[in-house]
Amino acid sequence: MHCPYCQVWIAQESASCPSCGLNVARADALLGPPPPLSGGIVDLAALVSSWQMRGIRRKVDAFQRQFPQVMVHVCVGEFPTDQPFELYAFWLFNRGAIGSSAPVGAENFDMLLVIDPQSKRAATMLGYGWENLLQRDQLEAVWSRMEPYVMQGKWQRGFLVWLDFHRQLFVDCWNRLQTPAEPAEPSPY
Repeated sequence: MHCPYCQVWIAQESASCPSCGLNVARADALLGPPPPLSGGIVDLAALVSSWQMRGIRRKVDAFQRQFPQVMVHVCVGEFPTDQPFELYAFWLFNRGAIGSSAPVGAENFDMLLVIDPQSKRAATMLGYGWENLLQRDQLEAVWSRMEPYVMQGKWQRGFLVWLDFHRQLFVDCWNRLQTPAEPAEPSPY
C-alpha cells in the first residue's frame, strides 16, 4: 500500500511508514477518536435522503452478492481540510470499526469509499487482500472517472461509477486468476 500521508510505498508487514513514520497510533494522535461507524453505509453529515440511501444499499447488496468475499463500506461526511484526505480514509478503515469482523492481512477484501461532498473530495481504502491484485494506476483510473461527478456535487453518481468500475476490475482480476499460466520452458540442464 501507499502511505496515505506521504504516498511512499509501505510493505504489508510494516508497522509504520518508513518515510514519515505514520501508523495507526499517529493517525489517532493527529485526528483524535474516530466517529462511531457501523459498517455498510454511514452518513455522518445527514446528507443522504432515505430514498437515496435505499438506492445505494440496493447497489451495494447486488455487488456483495456478486462478490461475497468483499464487504463494501461507504462513509459520507464533512472532514477538516488540514490533513491529506487519504489519511481520513486510512483512519476510518483502521479505527472506525467497519471491518472489525473482517479477516486481517491478505485475507481482508473490504473496501471503503469516503466522500466529503462539501469539499468535493473522495478517497478509497482497500483491504490488504487487494494489494497483489490491483495496480495503483487502476485505482487512480477509478478516481479519474469518478472525479467529474464529485466535483459537480453529484457524489451519488460518482459512487455508482466507483462501484461499477470496481466490479469490472474484480471481474478482470478473477479472469486473470482463472487463466492457466504458460508452462515453463524445460531446463536444458
